[in-house]
Amino acid sequence: MAGRGKKKASKTAHTDTLNKPQNHMYGAKNGDKVVTQKFKIKPRKKCQVQNVGFRPTLVCKSVDYDVKVCPFNREDGSVEVMVKGKKQNIKKYWRDIKIKKIKPPLDDDFREGLCIDFTVSKLEDRSDMPDGEIDYFIDALQLGQSRRGVRAIYDLDKDIRKTITRLVSDD
Repeated sequence: MAGRGKKKASKTAHTDTLNKPQNHMYGAKNGDKVVTQKFKIKPRKKCQVQNVGFRPTLVCKSVDYDVKVCPFNREDGSVEVMVKGKKQNIKKYWRDIKIKKIKPPLDDDFREGLCIDFTVSKLEDRSDMPDGEIDYFIDALQLGQSRRGVRAIYDLDKDIRKTITRLVSDD
């Protein structure tokens, strides 16, 4: 009788889980469909959208819209953004970037001589990507961004320590 009533584990259980829609996430209820879309933020002439704090801002603000995002720099100077969530939440998030309600948090001292102006492309559907694949993609890119941020803080801390040591030894 031992073993009765127990289901045998499927070899495809992991794959099945990866490809199932995660509609319980992102506030999706009552048949709301979670979708994946992308858009680009392109700098206007003689302006920039990279290295101005845009990507961290996009990730932080995404929480307010109940979407999961992964912004990353492109070689052409633009920032491409993958977004996953309910379609109406993605549209609100995208619109607020387009009307510049969401923008880099630069103070006036940093803005001097720096042009931050941009256009936002139309939303493109990326629901052709399996759910698990897009989640893995977004999580992997966010982890990569986090590692770079931690490394930058570590390097900055090292520079500050060197400066303090030098200043103390000069006294």
